[in-house]
Amino acid sequence: MHLTSPAKLNLHLHILGQENSGYHLLDSLVVFTNFGDTLTLESSAKFELEIRGTFAKKLQKHTPSTENLIEKSVMIFSALTNTKPNYKITLEKNIPLGAGLGGGSSNAATTLKALQQFYQTQIDLSQITSKLGSDITAFLNVPTPIIIRETGNEIIIPHFNIPTCYILMVNAGQHCSTPEIYKNLEMKEFSSATEFPHQFKTTKEFTDFLNKETRNDLTDPALKLKPNISRTLEAIASQKSCLLARMTGSGATCFGIFETITHAQTAAQEIKTTHPEWWVVQSTTL
Repeated sequence: MHLTSPAKLNLHLHILGQENSGYHLLDSLVVFTNFGDTLTLESSAKFELEIRGTFAKKLQKHTPSTENLIEKSVMIFSALTNTKPNYKITLEKNIPLGAGLGGGSSNAATTLKALQQFYQTQIDLSQITSKLGSDITAFLNVPTPIIIRETGNEIIIPHFNIPTCYILMVNAGQHCSTPEIYKNLEMKEFSSATEFPHQFKTTKEFTDFLNKETRNDLTDPALKLKPNISRTLEAIASQKSCLLARMTGSGATCFGIFETITHAQTAAQEIKTTHPEWWVVQSTTL
C-alpha cells in the first residue's frame, strides 16, 4: 500500500480561553495540502519501521523509535484489534519537524486509516488518536477541511465551500516547540470563534475575509522566541499577487495564498533564489 500523508495548514487560529488544567481552547480552520510524506506498507515477518527522505536523520535524532507516533499507533491498533503487526512501514519524511505542519500527527492518522482498510475492521480510530494527541484526530478527516474547537477534540465540518487555494509554504530552517510557544502566550483578552459566511465565490473573497476577521494568536509568542519568523512572513507577503501571508499552527512555517498557480510558482522560485537555504514548497489545498 502506498499512501500520502499530507501536511496541514491552520488558515486561522484563535485562542478562546484556557481551562483550569492549563489546556488552551482553540478555534481553527484547518486545510490539508497535496504535499506531504509518503507511507509504504508491505508484508514482513515482524514489524519494521524504516525512515527515509529529507528529514529522516533529524527525526531519528530527536525522536526515539518508541516515541514515534507511527510505532505507537501500530502497537495500540494491534492490541485493540488482536492482530499481529506483520508488516514493514517505510516513511519518506518530506515534512519538516516542529514546523506547524502536523507531520507526525498526519503519519499516525494515515497509518491507522491504512491498517483499518487492510484489516477491514470498523474500529473507531478516534479511540486510538485520542490517546496519542487530539491534533491527530483532525487528520482522520483528510481530505475534508475542518474547524477544530476546544482543545482540538471537537471537529466541525464547515458549512461553506472553501475555494481551491494555491499555496506557498516557507520555513527558514527554524523549529518551534509548541509547549514553549504556549508558555510565552500573553493575552489580555481572548479571541472569539469565527462565524464564516455561507459561501465564498472566489479565493480572493475568501482571503479578504480571513485577513479582516481572523488571525493566528500564536504569532506574537512565536516571534518572541524566533524573531526571524518575521523575515519569512515578509518574504511571502512581498510577492506579487499574495492574497494572505500567515504563520501556520505554532510555527515556524509560514504560508502564502496566491490568486493563480503561476503566481505561486513564480513566488516560490523567487524565494528559492533569494534564500537558497530555506525550505520552500508550492502546493494546493485538497
